[in-house]
Amino acid sequence: MSRLQRSGPLALLRVVLVLVAFPFYWMLLTSVTPREALFKPPYRLFRLDFSLGNYRELLFATEFVRYFANSLIAAVGAIVLNVIAATLAGYGLTRFAFPGKKTFAFGTLFSYMFPPILMAIPLYILFSALQMRNTYTGLILAHMAISLPLNIWLMWQYFQIVPLSLEEAAWTSGASRLAALRQVCLPSARPGILSVAIFSFALSWNDFTFAFLLQTDRKMFTLPVGLATFVEQTGVHWGMVMAAAVLVSVPTFLLVFFLQRYPVRLEGLDKRFGRGAREVHAVRDLSLEIGEREFFTFVGPSGCGKTTTLRMIAGLETPTAGRIWFGDSDVTALPPQQRDIAMVFQDIALFPYMTVRQNIGYPLRVASLSRARVDEKVEKVAATLGLSDKLAMKPGQLSGGQQQRVAIGRAIIKEPKVLLMDEPLSALDARLRVEMRTEILRLHREISSTIIYVTHDQVEAMTMSTRVAVMDQGRALQIDPPRVIFRRPADVTVATFIGTPAMNIIPAAVVTAPGGLAIELLGRQIMVEPRHCATLQGLKRVEVGIRPQALRLVPPGPERISGRVFLREPLGLEDEVLVETGDGTRLRAVTVAGEAFAEGAAVGLEFGTDNLCVFDASSGKALSHNLGNHPTQ
Repeated sequence: MSRLQRSGPLALLRVVLVLVAFPFYWMLLTSVTPREALFKPPYRLFRLDFSLGNYRELLFATEFVRYFANSLIAAVGAIVLNVIAATLAGYGLTRFAFPGKKTFAFGTLFSYMFPPILMAIPLYILFSALQMRNTYTGLILAHMAISLPLNIWLMWQYFQIVPLSLEEAAWTSGASRLAALRQVCLPSARPGILSVAIFSFALSWNDFTFAFLLQTDRKMFTLPVGLATFVEQTGVHWGMVMAAAVLVSVPTFLLVFFLQRYPVRLEGLDKRFGRGAREVHAVRDLSLEIGEREFFTFVGPSGCGKTTTLRMIAGLETPTAGRIWFGDSDVTALPPQQRDIAMVFQDIALFPYMTVRQNIGYPLRVASLSRARVDEKVEKVAATLGLSDKLAMKPGQLSGGQQQRVAIGRAIIKEPKVLLMDEPLSALDARLRVEMRTEILRLHREISSTIIYVTHDQVEAMTMSTRVAVMDQGRALQIDPPRVIFRRPADVTVATFIGTPAMNIIPAAVVTAPGGLAIELLGRQIMVEPRHCATLQGLKRVEVGIRPQALRLVPPGPERISGRVFLREPLGLEDEVLVETGDGTRLRAVTVAGEAFAEGAAVGLEFGTDNLCVFDASSGKALSHNLGNHPTQ
């Protein structure tokens, strides 16, 4: 693309921005211009003799504050009612089937085909009959009515992109439909809820028609109605009118500012390499949202698609299908330079011919910042990372940990919205990995960036992240906080990948017992609590998972699961013990170092049924967690 081709659209965009911004600038300029200077030539686009007299007169000589309070009460009430009603209606349209559903969904927009006054007249008659004119309740309900149809349609669209499988996973884990809605669906539909809140506020805050018809008592006037009468009273005092307009604009800007977030959202992301028989499906229909300032980690074995996903977020790979959103911006087709990201690579990728100072400051020099400003920021970042005495060195003179710090410094100096890290610690030794984990966590608390991290090391994922996505064969098997993944794995693959040593997976059978259902495991029957019976009803074969840390070695006894210590591996403060049971099943347990049972000794096994996870024998999906609350021997 030529320079002319690139500069043309950019110039047009600048012209549009000027045209949009100029009225707001003129409004602000007029509001701070003294009354006596408003219409005296020469008229200035810039002035230094500004005054706050118009604002003082507005606040203390008029009823502006009362009108402002009325508008705020009506707008907040409309937000609350709209969010509740639109969310429930949108969820119902998405998840429940009933005749005429699509007609109703699209019919919600039908009211916007007519002028607002046609809806205002019936509401006027209705509220007059109910004696709800000149009340906050009537005004809030009227403002809810004008925005609810579009809000229902918005939430319907948002809930359609929330996979039903997320709710199903919650249901099979024991959550009710209401709990799944609250804990799974609503967080996934957060952008839609924020959109509804902003839209409802804007419509209520700026409404004139409904407020004018329903509020005839001057004490109940909202800002648009009050300002209209205010203009008549003051004979168009333009300085004060513009001051009022500036103050009226403030709440909307504040609402958008505080509610706006910068999440990274992936929608149906898919990536294929090659063609025909050599085609590799690296990422499969990946949908998730990463919250603003979150430390989110993709973890999984080699070839699971985690690095490919990271490179698509960075703009280094183009998705075969799907969309990538940063906040409300679709960045799928944008190059890396336009995504406000920085990346730390697995191989560090420092420029060997540059000093540490030049490496760290490189992004700022590319952005054409002044040398003084670059040096100032480099000194600050170097001090944060403990590199102040290394700025004159070349990368080859540094240790592995110091090189990694330089790479991180180069990434954070530009203060990106999203910081991407692709296995940054994999080349370091164990001691340095621990040090750098601490360093990265400290930086995350200090900077305002969202961090998206890729690793195959589950210890890094579990100790550093706010949430983790466990990936395998291009799919995200589970996305949850680390503790949830450890205690409530979504399937056998997650259960055996997360945790050291891996979870023991034992074949078992579901049988009918006098007290209900029971699981037959290693020659013993474990009663199933009633809350789990519906999930296990009709199944014959299952797999039971138990963490090695939950197994206890005890002296053998007639009512205990018995076995023999096959191998004991000392790990310092604890030992990893491999026990072989009578039927040949081998189980791993973690015990206190030097415990009495040596290799070859006969032992019994104890565990609490609240530590058991049950998986479907064919699909491997989790059926229930925390099977009971009683110890089993």
